[in-house]
Amino acid sequence: MVNSARGRRQEREAIIDDWLIAAGFWLLFGREHERDAATGNVNGAAALPELDIAGVSDFLTGAGYSPTAVATLIEGIAAGRSVAVHEPTATLSVARYEKLRTVALAELGQQSSKGVALWPVTSQTVMKRLGNGSWSDALRALGVEAVARGRARKGLRFTGDDYVEAMKQFLGDSEADSDASSRTYSSYVNWTSAQRDAGVERPSGSAVRAHFGSWSAAVACGEA
Repeated sequence: MVNSARGRRQEREAIIDDWLIAAGFWLLFGREHERDAATGNVNGAAALPELDIAGVSDFLTGAGYSPTAVATLIEGIAAGRSVAVHEPTATLSVARYEKLRTVALAELGQQSSKGVALWPVTSQTVMKRLGNGSWSDALRALGVEAVARGRARKGLRFTGDDYVEAMKQFLGDSEADSDASSRTYSSYVNWTSAQRDAGVERPSGSAVRAHFGSWSAAVACGEA
């Protein structure tokens, strides 16, 4: 029974894409740093063109939220992302994330039920999907300062310029290949593996999607 329940939970988690996991994180991150967000020059969704705002809006609308509620949630997501941009030392612990999530789920009227994936997702899902099981690595993938507690895991923290450079280099290396599949997410993952073998560290595929909000947004940034 325990294994069966765990399997169903993992299936529900897989339904939510990485960019939606990131969007839920930014919503809670903005609530944690509400005062900073209020002074962060946030102008709604326009402040964060790299996020898949249309995708988030479609997800929330499909979940049954009213247009007003959708607009408010997107404003909160944009506020959280803006804090990370304007306050590079701002961070969020696992404990605070879970407390903020509990409050948010209650406010949004979400309750755990069979076959329903709750959003924002649990901190465990954030760690598993964006940080290979580490909260600090998940924060780094999102471009957030890791919480300075405990023993740090070995890893790299990439800057915003590093993400852009990686996409530009990847697209440049793929330009000679006429096969459209050479620009896909899977191709990027293979490319980073080859780069690593050559002694060059690049942001992982999941980190790129989390940073830009979606793979299509990452490609668009690399083409700019």
